[in-house]
Amino acid sequence: MSAQNELAVLKELGKKAAVSEDSLNAALQDVRRLEERLRHTDRVKAAMLETFLSYLPQDSIDYRALALSDLDALAKARVTDYPDQMRRLPMGRYFNDDILSAIGYELKAFREMHDYYERQGNREATMLTALEMLREERNGGVQEYGSSGVQK
Repeated sequence: MSAQNELAVLKELGKKAAVSEDSLNAALQDVRRLEERLRHTDRVKAAMLETFLSYLPQDSIDYRALALSDLDALAKARVTDYPDQMRRLPMGRYFNDDILSAIGYELKAFREMHDYYERQGNREATMLTALEMLREERNGGVQEYGSSGVQK
């Protein structure tokens, strides 16, 4: 399935959500099926959908863990390669504008990001993620971010 088709599925989800709960449930099933297909063929696109699905309540699948299951693939992919699906973080340059940082900030996966960037020798990203971990610790784990990755 092409990126345009995948984007169309998500746009259709939004339209159906405005119509009825039954339509929304059907659309969510479509997204889950798409994620399952992509899980075996395109880890980056799958991780984007898994990030979205991780916010849905009462699901037996740990989509957050799935989204973070291939950090190398996410770090190699660039936000600029997915302009319709991803936004660049204001501090993205310190993370080489990778998908890992965009998804990691959305999921507040600072420990996972920190450890990964430390192993890769990215000192700037290691420092920034360490600061985020300190903020979370200071605030009792509660940290709010907007979709741009900037603290609210």
